[in-house]
Amino acid sequence: MTRVHLTMTRVQRRYLAFFSGVIGVLLILFVVVSTSSYSLPSSVIEHEDAKVDGGTARYRLKLLGVTNSIALFDISSDIEHIAKHEVKNNNNEGTILFTIVGDGQDIYGNSSQVYAFDLQYTMDDLKKINWDNVDCMQLLNLGIIVNKSPAGTKLISDYCEENRVSSEVFCAEGS
Repeated sequence: MTRVHLTMTRVQRRYLAFFSGVIGVLLILFVVVSTSSYSLPSSVIEHEDAKVDGGTARYRLKLLGVTNSIALFDISSDIEHIAKHEVKNNNNEGTILFTIVGDGQDIYGNSSQVYAFDLQYTMDDLKKINWDNVDCMQLLNLGIIVNKSPAGTKLISDYCEENRVSSEVFCAEGS
């Protein structure tokens, strides 16, 4: 068996070191970019970006909490998460519409999604928010309840029994 002995010149070693460093930096950038991608909260069951600039982005969120109060608090936290993302990325929609649904039964007793209410925000309002001073419950105050079902009225009523102070405008509009 013959051994082959390879030798490298000083220039070849420098090129190898340089390209090894470049490849390392590119790998680090790839990892940072791929891990910083945005993922929607688990309550989001449907999402549609605005089809035109100034249009409406739509999110369908499913209530997941044990009680109505906890479920709506969790949804408000997810709304905050999404709103911050939309503002940070300078998305071009004019409004964001959140449709809130929960598990329930249809008139035949079968399991189905029950519509609660729609909550709409303008991007102009969201861009004005100092996120360090507004929490998710206060964010509900800036939304407009567009439509509401009897189930939505009950949901909002239960939430407001415990959280009226933080979401005063939302509770007044939703009750």
